[in-house]
Amino acid sequence: MNRFIMIVAVYTLGTAACAGPQSTFPFDDYLSMRTHFGELYQNGNLEEAAELMEAALPRFPDHLEANAFNLAIVYGQLGETAKGFRAMHTALDQGVWFNIYGFGSPLFNPYRDQDGLETVMARNDSLRLAAQANSAPDLKVVLPEEYSADRTYPLFIALHGGGGNMEDFSTIWPYQGYYG
Repeated sequence: MNRFIMIVAVYTLGTAACAGPQSTFPFDDYLSMRTHFGELYQNGNLEEAAELMEAALPRFPDHLEANAFNLAIVYGQLGETAKGFRAMHTALDQGVWFNIYGFGSPLFNPYRDQDGLETVMARNDSLRLAAQANSAPDLKVVLPEEYSADRTYPLFIALHGGGGNMEDFSTIWPYQGYYG
């Protein structure tokens, strides 16, 4: 019997060891993570906000622009501009460019006297200009639920620019009471 217990114990430990480390990332979706990040930031928990965003970068690649930029802002406020530059270069290396107006924000003041900012901005401009050369306007028409051609509806036009994409931007429309 002791031999049987020993075999079960060894098997259990071996199975657990083979399973590898389990993910402890507490968020399944981007919006939940982003909301928590915002709360941490607003409450001044910058170290925890940076840790969360570092873990979020690979989990939400569709939001790399916003996440890398926000991480750089947090690192700047923590006085860790080298880590902030690393976050921005991570995005730039993947072809992601940042909204040019963001660099003018006072939140970017910690980077202004740093040698690396000109390099980041030059790489960013190069990627942005290349993207603009291949960009074209797009249109998305969203009809209200239970749309009827017999009824008149107000027209809502949303002009988007500066960052993000149409899909992310359009997710807020139904929640603002613009149609329905």
